Amino acid sequence: MLRNIIAILVLVSGAVQLMAQSEIPLPNDAQTLRSACHQARERALQPLTVKYKAELEKLLAAHTKGGRLDEALAIRKEIELLEIPSSSNATQQSKATSKAERLRAELSGSRWDLAGYQKRFIMTLHPDGSITYEPSEGAPRTNAWFVDESGSFFTRDPIVPEPRKSAFERGDTKFDMNWGAPRTATRIKK
Repeated sequence: MLRNIIAILVLVSGAVQLMAQSEIPLPNDAQTLRSACHQARERALQPLTVKYKAELEKLLAAHTKGGRLDEALAIRKEIELLEIPSSSNATQQSKATSKAERLRAELSGSRWDLAGYQKRFIMTLHPDGSITYEPSEGAPRTNAWFVDESGSFFTRDPIVPEPRKSAFERGDTKFDMNWGAPRTATRIKK
């Protein structure tokens, strides 16, 4: 199912690229619309890509452990392809001029001390949009994060359909969220 969805998205992306190569240049308003479409597609694919990568990493571990190194290498290459940003995304990241882009770059790889649970958790926001916890046993279900184009920070829970917005305080050193109950995350210094 996941492969079918990815195949369809690749076909649609190819069709969009072919249309973009027409001889008559697109007017500015159509270029703005195209840019918004590309950004929306990347946001929509992000949770799917995170899940796909997590499953690939499980397969990589299983193949490596089982001594099937050629298969493990092929899986590693697939994971690396997911980590290469698209050309439009790379251009946007290199400029990093908007509030949203700066915040994404600042939060990628950051670590946070979570309060509001019975035990202490350290949360890591990975550059691929995934979230991990230390310790993992009994950790929150929230497993993905993103910053929308307005610069708002959101997290995703696999059983809650809508992303949850969090509010930053004191710059980007603390944020409040409501993950079923009020929670606070304080950034751990680099």
